[in-house]
Amino acid sequence: MKNYTKALAIVWLFGFFEPCFAQDSPKGKFDVQPYVAYNQTNLKWSIAGNKEGKNPNVLSELEWEKLKGPQFGLNLKYGITNKLITKLDFAMMDITSGRVTDTDYSQDDRQGIFYQEFFKANKGTDLSLALAIGYTLYSTPGISISPFLGYDFRKQKVFLLGREGVAAEQLLKSSYQNNWQGIILGTDLNLQTQKLKYHISLSASLLDYNAKANWNLIEEFAKPVSFKHQANAFSLRGQLKVIYTLSQKFGLALHFGSIYAKAFKGTDEAYYVSRSAVQTQLNGVKSFGYSAGVGFSYHF
Repeated sequence: MKNYTKALAIVWLFGFFEPCFAQDSPKGKFDVQPYVAYNQTNLKWSIAGNKEGKNPNVLSELEWEKLKGPQFGLNLKYGITNKLITKLDFAMMDITSGRVTDTDYSQDDRQGIFYQEFFKANKGTDLSLALAIGYTLYSTPGISISPFLGYDFRKQKVFLLGREGVAAEQLLKSSYQNNWQGIILGTDLNLQTQKLKYHISLSASLLDYNAKANWNLIEEFAKPVSFKHQANAFSLRGQLKVIYTLSQKFGLALHFGSIYAKAFKGTDEAYYVSRSAVQTQLNGVKSFGYSAGVGFSYHF
């Protein structure tokens, strides 16, 4: 429960300043907002020893930390009518630094560590895409509120890579790729003064979580798919955009964002070269990230 409270607090903190520009996108008008940012994200999952979640309750755990890199993003809005809008939010992060910890346990509650190694994780991508339709419920000079509903998709690909100078790890290039996809529901709030626009967006998504891995140096695992994960999930997002208007059509923008995503208990299915597939319990997956950047806004 503490994690949920913390996540909601962070989302609301970042959210107390982001977008809807329904007022800025009347019928037949586009609002284009590209930006570049610096992003940091984490990813963590674990599995149990069997399908019942026992023997032990945490058998293996992978944690990617401080995955950092540049991000390019694009926000588009189009006014179908003066109240109905379509919106697209796209972002792509290129991971350039980070590390991953691989730990195995022989006893319950993360006791009895019998394997633990730290690897590089300075490669990978984190892509997100949301398509939605919004409707302006409330609009006065300087304020508009627009709830929206749509499709949410996120794909992460992260790696376990060998450390420099460690001969036994030079061929290590294991990968883990996941998809979070489902329905997004949120609200955009736009506040406007003479020169500044504050764009605030809060959203929640109900998602299906699927992942596959290629553990390239473990001979008993099948390749290119060594195991798969499947579970139900959700995510919370908060965004803030502050735009300084230079003209009626053009403005400079500061971008801030955060995301918390969690997959619940699910299934881990491992595939082997010389024996049948084995299922165990996926205990869960967590991902948290934040970004800050600059861009511009063009309205036509």
